[in-house]
Amino acid sequence: MRQFLNEMLAGEYQYFLKRRTTFGPADIQNFVPMLVKAQKNNIHSPFISELGIGSMDNHPGYTLRVDTLGKFRIHLGSRIIGESDWQRGKAKELFEFYNK
Repeated sequence: MRQFLNEMLAGEYQYFLKRRTTFGPADIQNFVPMLVKAQKNNIHSPFISELGIGSMDNHPGYTLRVDTLGKFRIHLGSRIIGESDWQRGKAKELFEFYNK
C-alpha cells in the first residue's frame, strides 16, 4: 500500500484515482477501501484527505448506479442486480418507489 502510493505520487499518476482512464479500473471506487485503510494507518494522509476520503470509516469498493428511466436497474460496480439477488420482492418495490 505504501509503495503503491509512493509510486503514484512520485510519477504524478494521481489522476488514476480521480477519473476513469483507459488503463485504470472500470470503476475507480475499487481504490477507495485501500485508501481508507491507508488513511487509518497514517500513510500519505494529507494526499488521501485531498481526495476527499479523510472522514470515511469504510467503503464497499464499488459505485452504486440506479437507472430509473426505462427499465429499472441497479448496478453495483459493473454488476447488474438481478431479480433473484433481492431477498424480498417488497424491498425492491420500496427502493424503486423512493427513487422515482
